[in-house]
Amino acid sequence: MIYQIDRPLAQTELFSLTVINYNGKKSVLKEPRSDKGPEEYRLACKSLTREENHLKLLRGNQGVVQLLESSFGDPAIIINYVQGLTLAEFIREGREKYLQNMLLGEQYVHHVLEKVTDAARIQSSLSQILLAHADFSPSNIILNPQVTLIDYGSSVGRSGKFGFPTTPSPKKSIYCAPEQILHTDVNETTDTYSLAMTLWESLEGLPLRNTDHSFAQENELKTAFFSHHPYLAREITTLIRQAAAPSSFDRPKLEEFADALSAIKI
Repeated sequence: MIYQIDRPLAQTELFSLTVINYNGKKSVLKEPRSDKGPEEYRLACKSLTREENHLKLLRGNQGVVQLLESSFGDPAIIINYVQGLTLAEFIREGREKYLQNMLLGEQYVHHVLEKVTDAARIQSSLSQILLAHADFSPSNIILNPQVTLIDYGSSVGRSGKFGFPTTPSPKKSIYCAPEQILHTDVNETTDTYSLAMTLWESLEGLPLRNTDHSFAQENELKTAFFSHHPYLAREITTLIRQAAAPSSFDRPKLEEFADALSAIKI
């Protein structure tokens, strides 16, 4: 792989992401972090193999990061550069500026519902290829302003050829469905659960610390905007509770979740 390094982009728990010039286009090099130990390196390589092979299957699909170059033996991939804010960055901005303001709060909530709906529809459209993205969180959804889904290193294909992802890290486990923690069968509604947790964080400003991976009856949206819109708060909370049901069989599928979100009137 021949490329020119532009600048560091980000570091995750296992990976370094670098903006590069590849074939005359701004792209991203994703490779294992050099400061991690052998076990972390092994996990990173396994994740990259899964992501590379699944992104090959997703080439040409709208709303999904695109694989530009395979590793050819190197533990690295090149993907297209997607400009924009991650939903996590948008949430930080929203927590500070919007959720305590009535007028701006309405615009923010509408935008969040729209973008989470888009994420659910995009992933649902891939259901014939992948069983699940299996790693949805605010950091894996980019707004530009349209939605692009990234980070398919934990995704689960229908063939099962690349196995199941490893146990999620404590940082990511707050978005994980019970079946991911228990290493039982993952399916489409695994993503419904993670998107429900993502939606909660987007609207409340902070992640839900659900240590037993259930959505307690007493959970409710409490920001200033929702205190003035209690019916809306209850409607959204009820939907999140359904989408975060402990059993995957009791959750709506992604398209059903998206339809319910788009039906909410603000």
